[in-house]
Amino acid sequence: MCRSPFAHALLAEQLNRNHTIQLRSAGTRATAGQHICPVVATELGDNEFAQTHVARPLSAKLIEGADLILTAELKQRASVARLSPAARSRTFTLIEAATLTEAIDSSRRERIGAGIALPSLGESFEELVARLDGARGLAHPIERKHRWFERRTKESAADALTIPDGHNVNARAHKSALGVVSASSDQLANWLRANLA
Repeated sequence: MCRSPFAHALLAEQLNRNHTIQLRSAGTRATAGQHICPVVATELGDNEFAQTHVARPLSAKLIEGADLILTAELKQRASVARLSPAARSRTFTLIEAATLTEAIDSSRRERIGAGIALPSLGESFEELVARLDGARGLAHPIERKHRWFERRTKESAADALTIPDGHNVNARAHKSALGVVSASSDQLANWLRANLA
């Protein structure tokens, strides 16, 4: 249990500096009550979240109460859609959400460069999530580079939006996966902070 709670802790720390945003973490394969993995606990240091967080399984009720749902894998995003089809427009992999923020900003720069006056991105969290959903067609396909710690499979080669679970591979793979979580969380949090009213 590492990618989801790690992203949760990073996003909570970054977003709650200036905004009150409630975050929850749940897993599609979580064992209720399981504690955060030791590597993530070490990465988070004295963070209270690392000491108190316990896993809980994903449920339709949690999904229906969320304005934004982030997953580590495309399979998990599909699990969310199966539990609550109406949540599709607000469900993204973490890499996907971070990539879409870049597409939105790039599109805005191009339009402003062409002399088109644009309003601010959004006033509310819900409007920004709607912008992410609307940008799905703007983002260029991500070119998947095979990460050194992944087993080569047809599935992994095509899945550029997934953060591989390095937890059960080896320490280097685990750290590498957490690095992707950290970079994607930073990108998304910075974009949200810059655009939330």
